[in-house]
Amino acid sequence: YLGRTDRAAQSLPALLAIHLDRLPPTVHLVHVGPEPFGALAAALGDRYHLVPARPVAAFARLLTTVDAVLSLNMSATSNLSAVAAERPVVCLVNDDEGPFDGLSERVPDLLPEVAAWAAEHLPLPPFRMWPLSMAAALRPVLANNPWSTLLTPTAVLDARAVEAALCAALFDEHHRSSLAEARARYREQVSVLPTGAERVTSFLDGAP
Repeated sequence: YLGRTDRAAQSLPALLAIHLDRLPPTVHLVHVGPEPFGALAAALGDRYHLVPARPVAAFARLLTTVDAVLSLNMSATSNLSAVAAERPVVCLVNDDEGPFDGLSERVPDLLPEVAAWAAEHLPLPPFRMWPLSMAAALRPVLANNPWSTLLTPTAVLDARAVEAALCAALFDEHHRSSLAEARARYREQVSVLPTGAERVTSFLDGAP
């Protein structure tokens, strides 16, 4: 997947620009990273804000100032920080490895802008950790895993689904309340799990 992964790393910001440009004009994007994504900056103008990477504590404080988090890495520690900060997370993923031909059958209501992007950049590698893939490794880990329900996995090529997920995370109070309840249930589930030290001790106690 190396060549395809390199192409995805270069091309996905332009696809994100298509998605984010469809949101209401009151929505701003705070991008935490070392350098700007030109396609996003061009599409969003003064609604795009580049923030340099910062220490963990400062990043946690930054999360408390946003309404939702958009991620392309389902195993990112920033997702954990967002959940701890009581912020909804929308995580974009990809399972479509097909060529451009047939995309309109695979993605219902394919937008013309996405089709134009896809004609140039497909096929994409499957991914759960952009710009890497890790789809095969993480699919079984995340299957039926309550953690994944907190991240709203959404197909990156389905612009209407991305728009709906982001708008729900930002504006739908019922949806936001449901996510808050799911986060509370998850914390309860995690709180009763044994610690790493307890599991090691239990293993050693049972060793012959």
